[in-house]
Amino acid sequence: MRNAIPREASALVSIPTEKQHELTMWLAQEAPRLTKEFQHSDTGLQLVVAHAPSAELVLTQICQQQLLAGLVALPNGVISMSHAVKGVVETSTNMGIIKTEGTTLTAISFVRSLTDEGRWHLRSSFSAIANLSGAQCLFSGDYSGWAPEPNSPIMQITQQQHQRLFGCKANIMVIHAGLECGLFKKAYPDLDMVSIGPTIKGAHSPEERVSIPSVERFWQLLTATLAAIPTEERALN
Repeated sequence: MRNAIPREASALVSIPTEKQHELTMWLAQEAPRLTKEFQHSDTGLQLVVAHAPSAELVLTQICQQQLLAGLVALPNGVISMSHAVKGVVETSTNMGIIKTEGTTLTAISFVRSLTDEGRWHLRSSFSAIANLSGAQCLFSGDYSGWAPEPNSPIMQITQQQHQRLFGCKANIMVIHAGLECGLFKKAYPDLDMVSIGPTIKGAHSPEERVSIPSVERFWQLLTATLAAIPTEERALN
């Protein structure tokens, strides 16, 4: 999936037979450097080289250079922090998929931002890099930004119900994920929204899992919040 946080990759490399030992030695030198670089984020990092059947097609040297230069230049990770909410990422992107099909190579990145301006800035960067690399750049499936609203009435109601049900305040957080709320907000600018859910760990990975007890708490909070929202008649009264 395009929003996946990639955890593994493989490549088929064709080299002259006399260069096999040189490649093995180079990987042996690179492995400790990469292990140190990612020691806090990817503790199980491994580089493995093994014999494989010969490839039917290989990239030309010019194509390799353009491809690798383009991939290295593509923005990836945190791009900017929010000026409105301290300590919160405003815009980020991650490359979730790189695949080859016949003579076509496709690289897919997922862009997230609290603001539409942040997404448009990245679109410009991606387009420029694609032009320089001789590639084609396409955009689809945009998630509109959903800026924080500190005085949101529905957020206050949800906080009150959380306090009533569980005896403590909810931890209100601002995130920059691509949420459907952004799509709703674009179509209905005056809509007041809050996003809540159960505890999820390992999101967007094969280890994604949900805390079962938190699902029950989430359901209690959801139904209580819906019941506490005043109707138009009550609001007028």
